[in-house]
Amino acid sequence: MSTKNIAIAYCADNEQVVKQLEQQLSSSGYQFQHFAGTKTTAGTPLADQLLNQPNPILLIVSDNFLKAAQCMQHGLKLLQEKRTQILPIVIEGLSEDEQTGKSVKIQTDFERVSDIIQYINYWQDQYLDLRRQKRHMKDFDENAFNSHLKIMREISSEAGEFLRVLRGMNYLTHQELVDNSFEHFFKFNDDPSGWSRFKALGATYTAARPVSPDIVEEMPAEEPPAPAEEKEKIEVKQESPAPVVEEEKAEEEQAPLHLADIPGIDLIEEPVQEELPEEAPEEEAPVGEETSEDEIAAAITSGLEDAFRFAPPAEETTIAEVEFEVEAESAARSLSAVESEEVLQPEEDENERADFYLDDDEDDDLSEEEPLTPGLESQKEEENGEEEEEEEDDNEEDKVSDLVEEALEYFNTGQVQEGLAFMAQAVEEYPDNPYLRYHYALMLAQRGRDYLSARKVLKPVVEAEPDNEHALFLMGELNELLEDFDAARHYYLQLIDVNSRYPHAHYRLGLILSAHFEGKQKAASKYFKKAIKQDDQNADAYYQYALLLNEAMDKPKKAVKLLKQTLEIAPRHPFANYDLALAYLQMGHRAKARKAYARAIVINPELHTPENDLAFREKVPSASVSTAEQDTIEALKANISSLEELLNSREAEAALLRQEMEAEKEKIEAVPKIGQTVLITGATSGIGRATAEIFAQNGYRVIITGRRAKRLEELKARFKEESGADVLAIAYDVRDGAAVEEVMEKLGEKGMEVDILINNAGKAKGLAPIHEGQIAHWEEMIDTNLKGLLYMTRAVSPGMVKRKSGHIINVSSTAGRDVYPSGNVYCATKAAVEALTKAMRLDLHQHNVRVSMVSPAHVEETEFALVRFDGNEEQANIYEGFKPLSARDVAEAIFFMASRPAHVNVLDVVLQGVQQASSLLIDRSGREQYEEEEEED
Repeated sequence: MSTKNIAIAYCADNEQVVKQLEQQLSSSGYQFQHFAGTKTTAGTPLADQLLNQPNPILLIVSDNFLKAAQCMQHGLKLLQEKRTQILPIVIEGLSEDEQTGKSVKIQTDFERVSDIIQYINYWQDQYLDLRRQKRHMKDFDENAFNSHLKIMREISSEAGEFLRVLRGMNYLTHQELVDNSFEHFFKFNDDPSGWSRFKALGATYTAARPVSPDIVEEMPAEEPPAPAEEKEKIEVKQESPAPVVEEEKAEEEQAPLHLADIPGIDLIEEPVQEELPEEAPEEEAPVGEETSEDEIAAAITSGLEDAFRFAPPAEETTIAEVEFEVEAESAARSLSAVESEEVLQPEEDENERADFYLDDDEDDDLSEEEPLTPGLESQKEEENGEEEEEEEDDNEEDKVSDLVEEALEYFNTGQVQEGLAFMAQAVEEYPDNPYLRYHYALMLAQRGRDYLSARKVLKPVVEAEPDNEHALFLMGELNELLEDFDAARHYYLQLIDVNSRYPHAHYRLGLILSAHFEGKQKAASKYFKKAIKQDDQNADAYYQYALLLNEAMDKPKKAVKLLKQTLEIAPRHPFANYDLALAYLQMGHRAKARKAYARAIVINPELHTPENDLAFREKVPSASVSTAEQDTIEALKANISSLEELLNSREAEAALLRQEMEAEKEKIEAVPKIGQTVLITGATSGIGRATAEIFAQNGYRVIITGRRAKRLEELKARFKEESGADVLAIAYDVRDGAAVEEVMEKLGEKGMEVDILINNAGKAKGLAPIHEGQIAHWEEMIDTNLKGLLYMTRAVSPGMVKRKSGHIINVSSTAGRDVYPSGNVYCATKAAVEALTKAMRLDLHQHNVRVSMVSPAHVEETEFALVRFDGNEEQANIYEGFKPLSARDVAEAIFFMASRPAHVNVLDVVLQGVQQASSLLIDRSGREQYEEEEEED
């Protein structure tokens, strides 16, 4: 039997347990290569060693491992790059009781959010302690210290995501590894024959009994204490809300940091430490006292706590642990909130701190300067100035960091309002510091539940730093909590544009699009696909995608596949089996549906109802069926009972059908909503008004714009009354480039995205030969017809390019291709619109943005002629004797262009009345033949 190699990686403190495992697997045919990490940052990180070796890896994870710098440095990279080659084994950690000196076991947990938070806090405390100590240190090796500080910051920023990735892997506990003769070990190595041989030896093994989170056990007497880093004191944190035991020390008394681990630190003179007053331990507040949103938790059916563990966690910067499931209808069934687990445990965010740091290039920036050569005095002075500037920046960062720490102390002692007031004052002092604003917003949301104020505080950060990933994600969450889903969508899209792999961004977009945007089911499905691709262990992404396919897109076959994948990841998912049963029922597979329902009610007894039993029942037996053993009367009673049950069911269905039919009679037919927004310029009259009307009638969200505010409001009221349309009226002049930018910024702040832009605003002024034309008329036409179109396109098109979706329709004129006397400048502007449309199409087609143009001839029911002749109605009467186009005719052509399938782009539509052959050739014999048509209109 050949020997196979396998790497086993662990913290040196757990060497004894690792040796026991190796001994138990000594006859397995595997040769173990040991990789041990310690708390020091000296030496090669454990992850780097593992990345450079080819063998599969047993990763022994313990509380010691998660608090050891050498083990955690580059750990996230290891999990991401070698995920399929790693089998994580979770064991208990070891520590030393400070009073008795005995070794104690510490349960290693990272399944719940609170478990993850304690490790995030640990590493952030390490980092912040180092920064504090640096300010009091003198005559030390600054390069070595900063190198150490950089590593601690890196670990601190990645610890939360490391644990979340680890949690998503198929890890085993020590006992699960040992069970059934190490079956999982051999499965991991794809070695069934090796397991058979190993099992044939007949040896049985047992691991130490797991310790519950609120019990600390003494180590067995014969087991020596951990050999490495004996003097490290690790606080045993309890998860129970019971009062903290007396043996626990206040945070100020912890000494988790060992400066001796820093290279060259032994030469540093130890600074004098300030003695802080000892604080009495305090009880953790129960859930009811922790949050004012008890009704949210109450909406979730009791007994389903295990169910919610399958939803993916939020990024450590999030506030979703508090209450992201704000909708009651999905709380009881859909698991649509990623943080359902956290909703049940709102108190767990009390110690959460965000993974967000000052953008200071590792806080204390060490510029790699070239040695100064003699004679370069000016260069030296310049560098001295830079150093002074950097020192000032560092001083402000240190102050800001101290302010955040001081605010956290208020919260840790239960003084929430005082802490918020302190942060408000700090932001007044440093209004432009993004780190401070971010944390203040986070505190307002987490501690004060004031989401509106949090959004207001955070907004300047995303404006000043549009690529600040954590701030963008937090803005998305805040807007979700405020039910401003358009804005939430906007920020999540912006985040994806900055970092397409940001954890849970695609997932959150899929959730809000599927739940709050009608007509966006296809887009939601794409985001769920991307979420699954990024994290194939996100059970809820599979589940939500399955619901979308089955309920909204009528694809039960695909839904079944996704539900099965959900159950592979989360076998005890509370609703997946039930929805699988529904999908099978929809497909006509009653036997499979009944089996799935049977599994569902075992996992989630609340689904076991008479209605569900009836829906998934077997075929009702015929009344003539009886058995020899059954008494005749009893058999008759049973059959009658079955028939009564069936009749009651049919009567209930009939009653429900009658109610629905009655409701349909009384209900005014509603316009189906389209999840697209169309912005129309020049919407106060003519083609613009008719276009706005037709889009409103067909369920689009419509933004009508123009210069006359009163008329816009009247149109808005009419459209809402007639079709219940969602209409926004904005008064401004497209000739004002600054006004256009301001309007688009405000729309962006509201999270509104323009899916269809109709550049309709335009005008003709005057009718005179070129040598008699008025300059003011020319400028007005150029400013409106050309510059206005350009300003609007420039403001709207970047969003379309970013989303890879959109449609721009420019309203031109036949005058652009068929000029006429005295129409010189007007015809030129419309010819320019044609050229611009073609050029825009060339620029934007690669971004999946459609560009179209409609060119009407003479159009009635507009103010075109009246404006051209400055209100002279006699001169404006140019449609005498013939039937031109109506504004509705052109609007219908525009709507046709906009409503084609996504792959179709109608380039140009040219239309004119039958009696008009060209700009100059018009049959003015009368319009009597169209009188009947006009009466119908």
